[in-house]
Amino acid sequence: MEGLGPKIKRPLLIMHGKRDPIASFEAAERLAAETPTATFMAYEDGTHAMTNRAFESRVFMADWMAEKLGART
Repeated sequence: MEGLGPKIKRPLLIMHGKRDPIASFEAAERLAAETPTATFMAYEDGTHAMTNRAFESRVFMADWMAEKLGART
C-alpha cells in the first residue's frame, strides 16, 4: 500500500493492534501518516482484527462511521 495514501480522498479508518502477527503495525502507521483523511486507532495489546478487543474496537468503528455519515445522537 506504499504510496497510496495521498490518493485516498474519502475518510479512512485504520485500526491496528501492535500484537498482530499477520499485518505489520509499521505499515499501518505509515499508511495513516500518508493519508490526509485517515483516522488511526492503535491498540497496544490488540491482535489481528482486534479480536481480543472486539467490544472496544467495534464501538469505536460504529461511532466513527456515525460521525462520518452525519448521524446525530
